[in-house]
Order: sequence, then structure tokens, then C-alpha cells
Amino acid sequence: MFDPVLLARAQTLLAERRAVRDARGKKRRDEIYGSIPDIAAIDAEMRDGLLKAVRQVFSGGPAGEGAMVDCRERNLALRAKRTELLVENNYSPGALDLLPDCPLCDDQGFSEGKPCACLRKIHADMQRRLLDSRLDIREQCFENFDLSLFSPKEDLEEKESPRERMSLLLEYCRKYARRFGGDSDNLLLRGGPGLGKTYLCACIAGVVAAGPHWVIYETVASALGIMEAEKFTRDSATEGRGARLTDCDLLLLDDLGAEFHTPFSQSAILSLLSARLSGKRQTIVTTVLGEEELRRRYPPQLASRLEAFALLPLFGGDLRRR
Repeated sequence: MFDPVLLARAQTLLAERRAVRDARGKKRRDEIYGSIPDIAAIDAEMRDGLLKAVRQVFSGGPAGEGAMVDCRERNLALRAKRTELLVENNYSPGALDLLPDCPLCDDQGFSEGKPCACLRKIHADMQRRLLDSRLDIREQCFENFDLSLFSPKEDLEEKESPRERMSLLLEYCRKYARRFGGDSDNLLLRGGPGLGKTYLCACIAGVVAAGPHWVIYETVASALGIMEAEKFTRDSATEGRGARLTDCDLLLLDDLGAEFHTPFSQSAILSLLSARLSGKRQTIVTTVLGEEELRRRYPPQLASRLEAFALLPLFGGDLRRR
């Protein structure tokens, strides 16, 4: 799925590319017509011949049957003459051809009624830049994840070391991101501060956003701000932002529990998660809150939805204090 805002920007970019291409082509054509008037005459003759042939075809008379065949043969000869003149005057044979950046769609963005690969790439690049401004996905990626930061000492309660646990979770997240689709799990990353929950979100987001998926990252507090602004203000700048949280393929909600608690906030979070679950759209939530604390702070309906998420429990010391 495409982010409609980024899709509109991508289509605008393609329109600008076409305009630049057309302007460049007009400049080159004017230059060649000025220096080789015979080429301008040949092009005019080809246009007139095609127009006459089309008129004959639509007139329905007997002459129309072979009109297009004759026109095609005549124009092939004229094009050969035009190429000869171009080469004689030190131009390339295709100097008058306007070649698009994408030959599949002629820089239109759609091919055979479907989004072209060029449009998907522009959208993905824009999305990655947007995510990078929030998550630094260029640096916070699977390739840069350093397991040596996690203690190799076994935790007696957990019966494994933080490094062993993170190694398993890291591999799980790699597979999750690589295989992401409509049947992927919703995830709840739980653990104390500074254990890499947001870093793992960034790793997943970078991979998923590179594919044909619409990814949004927000803290829970910022998501609530979006929903509150859309509900209580009439501002065109905020219109539709709440729907984007509901409609995107993957929503990353960071730091559940750090938001200011109000009846609106609890209702809004519940509505958002319910809408995404019913729409079969994936959500990843991070929190420092344990199971009992979640149940104490949030209504049963919200806690039960989070308990249905696949749990990725992290433990160990705060890496940011090292």
C-alpha cells in the first residue's frame, strides 16, 4: 500500500521530470530545425501525412483501407532521410528522440494500470527518508546491531544471558522484516529503558519500508497528538493524519506508558489498535511496562488486545548508561 501523501509527491516528481524532458527536447529540436531546415520540413510532412491518413480511415471510403499502410511506408522513408541528415551534420541518429527515464511507463508512474517499478522506488526512497528523520534507519539497522554490547553473564531468573536473549530476538526480527506481509504477527517489545527496543523497530522499519509497504513510526504520545488535533481542531494541515495511522501497512508505536493518561488517550489508543486489528494491519508496540502494570494502567479491552500480540521480552542493564 502507498502513503497517499508520498504518492502524490512521487507523481509530482515524475510530472516535473516529464516537463524537464519535454523542455530539453524542445530546445534540442529548435536547435536542429534552425541549423537543418530540411529536417523541420520532413517532420512537418510526416505529421501532415499521418493526419490525412487518419481522416481517410475515418471517412469510411475505399481509399481509407490502404491509407495507413501507405503512410507508414512513406514515413519510414522520411525518417531514414531525417537520420541521414542528422548524421551528416554531426548529430546522433536519435538526437530528436525524447527518451524517458523509465521506458516501462514513459515516466507516467503506471504501466498497464499498475504502479510502475519507478514509482514504487520513488515512494520507497521518500518513505525511507521520512523514517530516517525519526529513527535514523541508515545507522540503526540489522547490519550495525552490536550484540557485544549485551552482557554474556547468565541471569539466574531468566536462565540465559541478555546477549543470548537478544541474539534470538534479533534473528526473529530479521525474519519478521524479511517476510513481512498481511499475515505477519503484531509485536509487543517489552523491557526496561535502553535495551534496544526502538533500535529493533528501526531495523524492522528500514527493511519493510524498502519493499512495497507503507510504514509509519510514531511515539504513542505523538500519535495521540495527531488524533487529538484531528478530533478537536479544524485544520487542513492535520486532516487525514489520523486515518494514515489506521491505514498504513505497519505502524510502529513507541514507548507505550510514557504518554499523559486521560480518558481520551486510553479511548484513542484502544480505537486505533482495534481498527488496525480488524483491518488486518500490523502494529509493533514498545513499552517498559510489565504485564501487571499494563493491566493496572489500561482498561481490560486494551490490555487484552496487547496480550494477543507476539511478545518479545528484553532484559538486562540500560545500555545508554555504559
